[in-house]
Amino acid sequence: AGAPLVPGTKDPVGGPEAMNEYRKRFKASEGLTQPQGSVGIFAFCADTEEKAAQVQAVMDYRLLSILKGKMDEAPSYQSIKSYQYSSEELRHVQYNRKRMIVGTRDTVKANMLALARTFAVEELVLATFADTNEDRLRSYELLAEIFDLKTGAPARASSRRNCAFPPIT
Repeated sequence: AGAPLVPGTKDPVGGPEAMNEYRKRFKASEGLTQPQGSVGIFAFCADTEEKAAQVQAVMDYRLLSILKGKMDEAPSYQSIKSYQYSSEELRHVQYNRKRMIVGTRDTVKANMLALARTFAVEELVLATFADTNEDRLRSYELLAEIFDLKTGAPARASSRRNCAFPPIT
């Protein structure tokens, strides 16, 4: 279960305040006796800073493409590495980076734990943009390793995995 969408909180700025307000206004029910929340974030964990920077570039471009209405565009790093952003596009890229955690193991773990503490949640929901299924799968494997998660059988014939996530503390 998650917090209800609070109008005006799609912006990552103000999110912790929105979660606090949800907790204050929470009314227990038979199905939910305590407030529960989760935070969704774009994330990518890489073995190297170079790979993290490449995927960051793909995520930057992909989110900007979505903003422009190009929903089906799936760029590769090679296809976008020389793209020159306008000043307005750069503002969007910088804003979107507030909604991402990208880096190597130590950076990603520290930032995810800090995010969970900031929002006072035990669950993070992750979405990953990568230009290859191998990169996406490796990111999820690294995340499973750094958080000592147990992986199960693939949910479908794809790179997705079922994981038993322990509470974030």
